[in-house]
Amino acid sequence: MAQLEEISHSDCRHGLFRVSFQAMGTSCEMIYACGSATVADAFREEAMNWVRNFENRYSRYLPDSLISRINTQAGKDAVEVGGEDLRLLDFCDSLNFLTHGLFDPSTLPLSRLWDFKAKDPKIPEEEQIQEALRLVGWKKVIRESNRVFLPEAGMGLDFGGFGKEYAVDRVFEMARGHGIENALVNFGGDVRAIG
Repeated sequence: MAQLEEISHSDCRHGLFRVSFQAMGTSCEMIYACGSATVADAFREEAMNWVRNFENRYSRYLPDSLISRINTQAGKDAVEVGGEDLRLLDFCDSLNFLTHGLFDPSTLPLSRLWDFKAKDPKIPEEEQIQEALRLVGWKKVIRESNRVFLPEAGMGLDFGGFGKEYAVDRVFEMARGHGIENALVNFGGDVRAIG
């Protein structure tokens, strides 16, 4: 389970607040102006709790996450989803459609094969690439009501292609929901600002 460690939290003069923490494998920062320390703290707490829950649910690197459960059950059984899961899957549908298939969250077999984080990464053989490609394809993902099924063992989902961006948008909307009109949300270079 991901535990967010707040690296710094400062409330400067003039109602300017800055929060830095590590999440989703990167440095995250929220800078915002707020006339009320109570509102500023409520936003900070809500945002950090949401990011922690988001990472715990959708990170492929956490063995207990929903995404890991879906990937582990590939070729075996469907996994129940609901609420925000369904919205994210619909979002994947939209991105896949709008990019004519270029955006594909089912490319985990290729990511595993290339493993750019390996100490000594190697270029895979052509037959390995072809085998991994056989397991890729968003249209192969079966969604029925509140269940998701990857029909072949070895298939896998990875929300890394949009997860931080989605999180930035959600946290940004939380700031606005707290009446914060001047804010910058930066999660590993994915940035949104207002004011």
